[in-house]
Amino acid sequence: MIRINIRAGSVKSAEMEAAIEVIIEGIKQFGGEIIGGILFAFALWIFPGLRRIFRRDDYEIHHELEEKRREEERLKAELKQREEALRQAEAQKAEEAKRRAEIECQLEEQRQKVQAQNSVEPIDAEALYEQGRKYFNYFDCRKARPLFRKAAELGHAEAQYRLGYIYELGLGCAKDFQEARRWYKKASEQGHYSAKYALEHLR
Repeated sequence: MIRINIRAGSVKSAEMEAAIEVIIEGIKQFGGEIIGGILFAFALWIFPGLRRIFRRDDYEIHHELEEKRREEERLKAELKQREEALRQAEAQKAEEAKRRAEIECQLEEQRQKVQAQNSVEPIDAEALYEQGRKYFNYFDCRKARPLFRKAAELGHAEAQYRLGYIYELGLGCAKDFQEARRWYKKASEQGHYSAKYALEHLR
C-alpha cells in the first residue's frame, strides 16, 4: 500500500487538498500497488500543482544547502582573516620585544662604560695624588682622603703631608693627631719641609 505524507501548511490551495483526498480515497477503494500508482500518476498529470510542490521542496532543500555552504565559506574566510591578524600581531609584538631588548642592551653597555670610567683609579702614586688634589681643591676631603692615603702608602711625600694635614684639622673626618704625626713623620723623612714644620708644631 502506498502512503503519502503531506506537511501541514505546505499545500495552500483548497483544490490541492481535495485532489489529495481523492487520491487517498482511490487508493483505499481500489487498493493494490498498480491501481494506486496509476491514480497517483494521473493526479500528478491532472494537478501540476502537486509537482510544483515537490519541486519546491527540492528547491528549498537545495537553497538551504547552498546557504549553509556559503555561510561555511564565510566563516572559514573570517577565521582565516582572524588568524592572519593574530599572526601579524604576534610578529609585531616579537619585533617590539626585540627592539626593546636591543635598546636595553645598548643602555646597559653605556651605563657600564660610564661606570667603568668613573670607577677607574690610577695605579701610580703621582696619579693618585693628582686625583686626590682635585677633590682637595674643591674642599671635598671625604673623596680626597682615600686617594691621598693610597698615594701615601706608595711613598708619595706630598700625599703623606696632605694626609697628615687632613687628620690634624679633621677635614672630612674626625681629628686624629696620632695619624697626623705618623704621616707628617713619613713625609719629613723624605725631606718634606712643611711636614717637618708641622711635626714640630704638633710636639
